[in-house]
Amino acid sequence: NDILSPTFAVTEAFRNLKASLSVAIPKKEEGGISILSTSTFPEEGKTTITVNLAQMFATSNFKVVLIDADIRKGRVSKYFKDPHEPGLSDYLSGQAKLEEVLHQSKQNKNLYVIYQGTQSPRPYELLESDAMKALSEELKKQFDYIIYDTPPVELVSDALALVPITDLSLIHISEPTRRVVIS
Repeated sequence: NDILSPTFAVTEAFRNLKASLSVAIPKKEEGGISILSTSTFPEEGKTTITVNLAQMFATSNFKVVLIDADIRKGRVSKYFKDPHEPGLSDYLSGQAKLEEVLHQSKQNKNLYVIYQGTQSPRPYELLESDAMKALSEELKKQFDYIIYDTPPVELVSDALALVPITDLSLIHISEPTRRVVIS
C-alpha cells in the first residue's frame, strides 16, 4: 500500500510542493536540510501533506527521516500502521536509544520514521532540550532531509521550540485561503 494517492493530480501536487521547497531551501555546504511542518488549527490535513512530502523526497532517492514531533497527539504512526512507542519523547527523556526509535519504512527504503513516543506532561521542554539539539545535529549527518511534523501553532507552542534547529518552515493555513506558506 503506497502512502501517496494514486491519482495523477494529487501526486503532481506533491511533486510541485517538493520542487518548490527544493528551490526555496537555502543551500548548505554539508549536512541534511531540516523542514518544520505545522498548521494553524487541527484537522487541516497537515500530517497527510507532511507524510506525502517525506515520501516524495524519499522516492527521489534522498535519504529522509520523518519525525512526529507532536508528542501530545501524534498521528504519523497511523500512516505506517506501526506502534508509536518507543519514539521521540522516549529518546529525548533518555528512555530509548536512537536505534530503537528510528524505523525504516516498509514502503520505501530511503524513508525512516521516528514516532512521537510516550505522552509527556512537558513536550515543549523536551523539544527545546539539549537532547533535541544533539539529535538534530546527528540526524543532519545521516539524512538528506529531516522533516518534523509538529502540532498546530494556534493550540500549543511546541512547534516554536523546533524553529531554531530547522532550516525552513511550512505553515499550512486553513480555509478560506487554503494555502501553504514557506518561510
